[in-house]
Amino acid sequence: MTGRRSAASLLGVLAVFGIAAADIGARPGAQDPQVTLAARAVQPGEVVRVDVTCRCESAPLRVRTPAGETALFGISSASEAGATRWQGLVGLDLETQAGAYPLAVYEPGRDAPSHTLDLRVVAKVFATRRLRVSPGFVEPLPADLPRIEQEATALEALFKSVTPRLWHGPFVTPVAARATSNFGTRSVFNGQPRAPHAGVDFSSAAGVSVVAPGAGRIVFAGELFFTGNTVIIDHGLGLFSLLAHLSVVTVRQNDIVERGMLVGRVGATGRATGPHLHWGVRLNGARVDPLSLLFATGRDERES
Repeated sequence: MTGRRSAASLLGVLAVFGIAAADIGARPGAQDPQVTLAARAVQPGEVVRVDVTCRCESAPLRVRTPAGETALFGISSASEAGATRWQGLVGLDLETQAGAYPLAVYEPGRDAPSHTLDLRVVAKVFATRRLRVSPGFVEPLPADLPRIEQEATALEALFKSVTPRLWHGPFVTPVAARATSNFGTRSVFNGQPRAPHAGVDFSSAAGVSVVAPGAGRIVFAGELFFTGNTVIIDHGLGLFSLLAHLSVVTVRQNDIVERGMLVGRVGATGRATGPHLHWGVRLNGARVDPLSLLFATGRDERES
């Protein structure tokens, strides 16, 4: 899970769905797709929203990035002028290198792109945090190593799956608390450097309710070595939430949850220094800041 990836593979594939949203800067009746981007910042760890408006058929558009090609999913919504509007999310992994990444939109039946643009990623320097935890979570016992490797392999395979979209509307924070630990922070446990912090921590009292940040299906509800009692929600289209260190898990695998539904309670299980909630998000494999997902789906984290 900590191996270095190529710059191209760090750019998450688009997860795209049809919308009926307005005000995305399109010109009704334009022949070529009109593409705009929206994000807090185009930096490592951010979610970038891509809005596409075009006079195209109901058959899926295709969007190609350096990570590969994907179709636009969902049902389109045609305006009076016949323009169809689509929306999608790009995940920029926290180790994405700065530079320009080409993004191309393909209409049905066309081999050449109808629109291309550069997604210009700006470099970001992450802070460093130093924590003291139980020695067994820094240098695990030999007997724990097979379990750790098995869990890491299973999680990576899970985060590569792509299922139909289940969420609608803005995401919300999963606990009534403010974030106290920054995404991407370089972690030093007991004086030893470890993997970057691929999530956001919320300091909260033990037992406080933890809810689903968006609708989805529970694909894991149990205990993991590092994250303790953990719930993983598949929101669809390669988007996952991981809610960790829970004291109690209140859902089971394959449960369907709606945004705001109780999934567990704050705890300090796994590699934790005290009661808090860790919220991690994967978007087509890319490790992204959950707070940027709030922005990209229409909710500012300051509203939480």
